[in-house]
Amino acid sequence: MPLVFYDKEAYAKAASHIALPLNLISALSPPVLVALLTHFGTNALLGFCMLCSGTAFAILLRLSRRRPQVRPIAAI
Repeated sequence: MPLVFYDKEAYAKAASHIALPLNLISALSPPVLVALLTHFGTNALLGFCMLCSGTAFAILLRLSRRRPQVRPIAAI
């Protein structure tokens, strides 16, 4: 995230708000994955990981379709 969009005080706050979901997921994933592994076994853990990966891929595909197309600039 470029600093030009924010002043120095607001940049740290904006960066922390953007990073919060990633930090929460990173903190919660090990205990959740260990609980799945110990209670349900490796097949459930693999299925859960595949579900998460497939969902992330589907979201990326959907977001890529919403991205505006950029036309190349003609060379002079």
